[in-house]
Amino acid sequence: MLNAALVPRNRAEKAAFQSTVLEHPVFLKALERGATVVWMPRLAVAHEVDARRLTFTAAEDNKVKPAQPAIGPWNRQLIHNWLREMEENFAPVAHWLP
Repeated sequence: MLNAALVPRNRAEKAAFQSTVLEHPVFLKALERGATVVWMPRLAVAHEVDARRLTFTAAEDNKVKPAQPAIGPWNRQLIHNWLREMEENFAPVAHWLP
């Protein structure tokens, strides 16, 4: 899994992983043996979810805990889009997951 959240915002995700991971001999050998590459997209508002200690689906539904500020509609839409992209990206390996 290549986690785009680890890439600085000013750098393209693929370029960030190109020489350090995607071209590494161990990675290439794993691909030859049938490994599947999965990209985890960056979620710009992940800190909003983490600060409230919520699940991503709870955050998407604005189910915040008592006394927590609401998650605005724009951020909820970003979370929704991220969850959809996560589902799409992880579809090839979904059968591996519980």
